[in-house]
Amino acid sequence: TFTLCGTPQYLAPEIVISQGHGFAADWWAFGILLYEMTTGFPPFDDANAMGIYKQIMSNRLVYPVTVKGRAKALIAKLLVTQPHKRLGGGKSGAQEVMEDSFFEEYNSKSCSAKSTWHRGPLSSHLRARGWCLRTAALP
Repeated sequence: TFTLCGTPQYLAPEIVISQGHGFAADWWAFGILLYEMTTGFPPFDDANAMGIYKQIMSNRLVYPVTVKGRAKALIAKLLVTQPHKRLGGGKSGAQEVMEDSFFEEYNSKSCSAKSTWHRGPLSSHLRARGWCLRTAALP
């Protein structure tokens, strides 16, 4: 599609340049989300949208020293400028992402069966709404 819709910080390069996009743009946004979850801030930010778009197109990522290992590797594979080279951008799509080493402790079958739950202050609230939380720490 060619629709421009979304939060500027999360837009994939192919959306920014109106190239048309598919599911690979969603995997880019997932990479941005993981970056923000591990650092507390988005990788591309500016006072105005055009500044953000320029940063996205330059794709110069700076990782704080706290982002390392499998989390950093996954983010790097998701934030590849060319959609066909981006993790999840190939024919196997989501399967390709789920097979990444970042998710090796994640058990999708137990999550679907709702048998793996994080025990925390929000767990009963989230469980009631169908959320499945990962029980292991981020790699």
